[in-house]
Amino acid sequence: GAGRYFVGVEIFASVEKFRVFVERTGAWGPLVFVALQLLQVVAFVLPGEISQIAGGYLFGVLRGTLLSALGIGAGSLVNFFAARVLGKRFVARIFGEEKLLRFDAIRTSPRAEAAFFLLFVIPGIPKDALCFVAGLSAMSPWAFLAVSMVGRMPGIVGSAVIGSAAGSGKSGLAAGIAVTAAVFFLAGLIWRE
Repeated sequence: GAGRYFVGVEIFASVEKFRVFVERTGAWGPLVFVALQLLQVVAFVLPGEISQIAGGYLFGVLRGTLLSALGIGAGSLVNFFAARVLGKRFVARIFGEEKLLRFDAIRTSPRAEAAFFLLFVIPGIPKDALCFVAGLSAMSPWAFLAVSMVGRMPGIVGSAVIGSAAGSGKSGLAAGIAVTAAVFFLAGLIWRE
């Protein structure tokens, strides 16, 4: 399909494809993994859960979480600064004018940090794209990084746990966590407005 023309999209087709690709890079695996996590955030149409789960499978819960957080944090800052440099018109092209207008109250609020934190915690909200909106706010880059990463951490850790459980043959635990995560994701979709 058309998606195959984008370099790397095949890697994100499944946890297995992602895992095999990173394993084939040998000692460079952790660095390649972080770079792919960064790419996934910047090219936010790529599914983040696949790479995060693969991180737990490849590196275990703690190391998978740390490597995911490093790549996701770096990618989030790229998106944040892209919005700062390229401006509102650029972000409006990503979201559309109407959707961007819905974020104006949050973006210009004196409590923007708290509002963005809640948006990053709620499952189902497109967090990678949300980084662009945050870049249009008055938030400092460091406040943004703290808010976005603390808000994302439950999802990152949960994905690493699923991957680690699957990698160690504990498929029942992985399935249980995945079902719980899916319930939270659906609840987030329903109540995100």
